[in-house]
Amino acid sequence: MPSARSIDSLVLRRAGLGTAVTGVIVVIVAGWVAGGSAALGAALGTVLVIAFFSIGQFALGTVLRNNPQMALT
Repeated sequence: MPSARSIDSLVLRRAGLGTAVTGVIVVIVAGWVAGGSAALGAALGTVLVIAFFSIGQFALGTVLRNNPQMALT
């Protein structure tokens, strides 16, 4: 059975990769359509999404490691 840490790592890698690829596409399209400031905004948005998702996954992993019964509620 895989450990909780390895599952958390897998989720972060897969979701992070998908978000990063999507973010790069959005930055390119925003830059092409509306210029540099739009591309900068899209890049900042991508960074914020990845940061908040990572923080949420870390918090969830910490809670579930300390109280595994919470996974079933």
